[in-house]
Amino acid sequence: MNNKLIVVADSKHAVFYNALGIKLQGKKKTMDAKDFGIHHNTQARREGFYHIGSNPSHYFDPRSDTKKLDRAEFAKKIVDEITESEGQYDQLILIADPKTLGEIRSSMPDKLTKRVYKEIPKDLVGSSEADIEDEILS
Repeated sequence: MNNKLIVVADSKHAVFYNALGIKLQGKKKTMDAKDFGIHHNTQARREGFYHIGSNPSHYFDPRSDTKKLDRAEFAKKIVDEITESEGQYDQLILIADPKTLGEIRSSMPDKLTKRVYKEIPKDLVGSSEADIEDEILS
């Protein structure tokens, strides 16, 4: 049987579980984005075409979405936590909503991606341990 680290995450919360085989051994750690002060302020939109002085009369909103920036920064914190506990597990199982899973995957170094046993693109942060075990089996 292999020791596994199971990470269940969404854009604001992450729960780390230790597992032996497919049986969860309990929560290892819980992370919350607000504990890290991750929050980008939304820029106010500029209304109308009137301008003052040398300002341009047309204004385009920035292309970056604040939620995407928050998600990317929190994904890096999750990867940092996975990296810190690297010697304590043989395999890694990632369960996250699709966007967060993509951010986690893109933030991971190659040595960690080789340890990923399974990826499940679902939001199961609020689910019970039994539901998580069932999802891993399916």
